[in-house]
Amino acid sequence: KQWYQRRVAITAGLSQKTRYYLDVIPFSLLYAGLLEKSRVTGPPPGESNFHIFHLLMEHIGSDGKAYPYLKNTNHTFALKVTLPSIQNSLVALGLQESEKDHVINILTAILMLGQVKFRSVPGEEGVMVTNLEIVKVIAKMLGVKESSMVDALTSTPVVSGTRKVHMMPLTQEKAIAKRNTLASYLYLRLFNVVLTSANESLAGEFAKKEKSTDCDSALIPLL
Repeated sequence: KQWYQRRVAITAGLSQKTRYYLDVIPFSLLYAGLLEKSRVTGPPPGESNFHIFHLLMEHIGSDGKAYPYLKNTNHTFALKVTLPSIQNSLVALGLQESEKDHVINILTAILMLGQVKFRSVPGEEGVMVTNLEIVKVIAKMLGVKESSMVDALTSTPVVSGTRKVHMMPLTQEKAIAKRNTLASYLYLRLFNVVLTSANESLAGEFAKKEKSTDCDSALIPLL
């Protein structure tokens, strides 16, 4: 019964087709499939970003226009779930309260990355961050040092012929591209962590009892 309740909570936000496959195919697993992670930083014109970001804005009462990654998105449809219901599903996955908060922090940090701005430094190579207060908040949410975050956004490691690593300054164009790549990568990593927890929870007690290789698992992609 507890396993079934966890399954219901986990699959509450999935599409009807995905829930159908989970019901009819035993030992089914979820995987990221062709996740369109580029949508995080640049949704196609007139389309929305991933729903979770809009749920986050709806929860805090914001229209999202302060966040460049949501500024030009079209989000006029009504969502059938709320951020609290998603948070409850995370708990159903076995996440602790602190881990649930980490998920929200990472999602917020991803959106805030789009607010980071750069400008060239006169007479020097590379760029500098013009709004360090944003980077400071992002670093705190991700649990890294502010200086490390600045370095990650404005430079890239290069290995010299002596195998020493030094940081090469980025141009403004490359800094923006790296910022967007970091945001997309964070979302992909977070997505995979949640999927792993979902698969572990969906397996429930069956994973402990069924050791036979006669029963194959089905992979269900989430796009």
